[in-house]
Amino acid sequence: MHRTLSICLRTAALAISQLCVLAGAGASLYVQGQVTDPPYIHTYHEETIRDPRFGPGNSGGGIGSPASSTPLTRALEQAESALKASPPRYADAERAYLKATYFDARDARAYVGLGRMYVAQNLFTNAVNSYKKAIEIRPKLALVHYNLALVYFRLNNKEEALKEQKILERLKSPLAKSLEAAINN
Repeated sequence: MHRTLSICLRTAALAISQLCVLAGAGASLYVQGQVTDPPYIHTYHEETIRDPRFGPGNSGGGIGSPASSTPLTRALEQAESALKASPPRYADAERAYLKATYFDARDARAYVGLGRMYVAQNLFTNAVNSYKKAIEIRPKLALVHYNLALVYFRLNNKEEALKEQKILERLKSPLAKSLEAAINN
């Protein structure tokens, strides 16, 4: 069963990576108990720093626009920079994401980043809380529901993972089928 799950997750990771590259999105995926954070993840998070769909406090400007110099955007950029460091500076990233929540508590990007960062450190309970907060702010973010389901699955909470899979189905997300295959094998 573990081998079947591993194969399903690898297949899902490949399919989602292709989908995400085409759609400009990204996700942290589990492969054999390891979190893979491919290069497109960072691009996704850099793009969401300027994406107004992720938070009301951001006017959505690009590089060089007035929105890119807001304290919120600077905090998000600092967090991403800390995560890209080799080795990642998780404490600095966490501080920067929490600072971003101070600037705008209704902006989901910081909570998504916190969730991703906690998963990378195997702090799954913290990741659940961060993803839930992001969903509370932006309930239609399919990728966050998907990541939350993977964390629940990792915590052996299949019931909650299935709830998130049902939400993905209601959102008509292509991630629902990948998640269903992973959970049911």
